[in-house]
Amino acid sequence: MTTKGFSRNFKPLEILTEEQVEVIHQGALDVLESTGVRVEHERALKLFEKSGCQVDNNEARVRIPPGTWLRSACAGHLAASI
Repeated sequence: MTTKGFSRNFKPLEILTEEQVEVIHQGALDVLESTGVRVEHERALKLFEKSGCQVDNNEARVRIPPGTWLRSACAGHLAASI
């Protein structure tokens, strides 16, 4: 990679092992399922619910269970972009 007179002749640091990355990933998926995320947009809440997510409209909280196409699609998209 060359940027304005700077060239890197070594590979990027690999701080975490593949196993550690997997543990973090699984932890994030557990949080999506158990704690969820707060979504304060009415239309978005309806879309999440329609997509198979558990929506608590009183708390504006969305929980994304395993096996939903949304979770798989997001995970695949993110993994491809990293």
